[in-house]
Amino acid sequence: ELVWKIIQVCDNYNVVCLETKCRSCFFYLCRTLVWHIQSYGFINRYEVDADFALKMKMLLALAFVLQEHVVQYFLVWVKCVPWIEAQPIIDYFEDTWIGRPNRRHQRPPRFPLIMWNCYESTLEGEPKSNNSIEGWHRGFQELLSANHPSIWKFIDAIKRQQTLNELKIEQFLSGVEPPMGNRKYRYCAERIVQNFQHNIVITGCVRSLAHNIGY
Repeated sequence: ELVWKIIQVCDNYNVVCLETKCRSCFFYLCRTLVWHIQSYGFINRYEVDADFALKMKMLLALAFVLQEHVVQYFLVWVKCVPWIEAQPIIDYFEDTWIGRPNRRHQRPPRFPLIMWNCYESTLEGEPKSNNSIEGWHRGFQELLSANHPSIWKFIDAIKRQQTLNELKIEQFLSGVEPPMGNRKYRYCAERIVQNFQHNIVITGCVRSLAHNIGY
């Protein structure tokens, strides 16, 4: 029920703010998959068996595939997995992130593809996690310098934050370059884009993408 409330909030946000996009955090996708690998008793194998770990990372690599190809790539991945005991992980990922087919159509997943797919955001150089938002929260917390501030202290912090934002906007308008992201992640994103664009074979494409995921 909480998941559907979150999705509804994102849908309403996209309707009101037409020029914005509401996406989930790639780190959340990684963390939940590893949590399920652990809950199904595969965590030791994930840490020791390199081939098994790569196969699991190929699921995460689907986030960097063109959205309309994700289902097709997932079905190809399922055929490449030789372990019958991995079926619980397949069922979880299909129900939660892909959508299970029935007689007439594809049943929608708990999280729509458009929410967790990172293909377009990677091409556009946008972040794939919410680290910047968490950083803003920490900075704003420092402005408040209190866990339970009064309404007047909160309003004062909002004003100071707005002043800082206006200053940054003026700096960008004057030609100051915005801060670059971590070099390691920038290079990783570039490799991911190149791997997808240069690989025609589906399994080779997803496998090459998985090699760039270090979770």
